[in-house]
Amino acid sequence: MSNKIRTFLNLSPAVLFFLVCSFASAKEQVKPRVTVSPGEAPFVSGMKFFDAALFEQARPYFEKAAKKDPKNPEAFFFTGLCYGKLGRHSEAIESFKKAISLKPDYALAHNNLGLAYGNLGRHKEAIEEFRKAISLNPDYASAHLNLGMAYVALGKKDSAQGEYKILKTLNPQQADALLKEINQAK
Repeated sequence: MSNKIRTFLNLSPAVLFFLVCSFASAKEQVKPRVTVSPGEAPFVSGMKFFDAALFEQARPYFEKAAKKDPKNPEAFFFTGLCYGKLGRHSEAIESFKKAISLKPDYALAHNNLGLAYGNLGRHKEAIEEFRKAISLNPDYASAHLNLGMAYVALGKKDSAQGEYKILKTLNPQQADALLKEINQAK
């Protein structure tokens, strides 16, 4: 038996556990490989990167799709999602506004516009957008959750409680998350 193998076998269980975990951790950090086919529609390429959580790589494809078809609200919506995931909330706002201008009844875009406003501390504008999303889709649990969170951020616990009651019937897990925030608010 070689010295290297003998040394490895003599390692303590704690060291072996650390090595195994390190290898597993390194494997989890590897980003998936995304392949784009020549001539593939930019939106399709963008979705491949988006689904792999490679938002910086997805964004230019969605922007290209929006330039190619400026009447496609989804191209602007996904551009906004990429900007939001990258923490570029002002740019996300512009993309979501463009998507909404093309499709005013786009509840998802209103909700995500509200999130972008909220991330910039613009909670009153966020509340307007969450309300619009809910008016378009009254059972939109995430919009109710986000509205409740915005109310909490503004110190409006009674309004947040109202959203909690609605959310309890739509999505109990999200309701629990909102209740926790309400209870922690001063």
